Amino acid sequence: MQEAVSNILKHAQATTVAMVLEQSTESVTVTIADNGTQPFCWNEEKGIGLNTMQERAHAIRAKIEVSTHNDAHLFTLKVPVE
Repeated sequence: MQEAVSNILKHAQATTVAMVLEQSTESVTVTIADNGTQPFCWNEEKGIGLNTMQERAHAIRAKIEVSTHNDAHLFTLKVPVE
């Protein structure tokens, strides 16, 4: 999540960032939304980047989803509860 927020601060030119944490019996989900001009990019060449975040998520059986909804860029991490 630190890398996602760092990417927003460095690249997105966002003026608003929101983070939501949700828990269910099956998973814990963290969603970060921003109103920046640059969406999250899977092919980032510098820094850790989203590809490495994807590898780290896979190691803990989590899933990452990147999307855009109503002009907001969304980064969602869903971690299964064991």
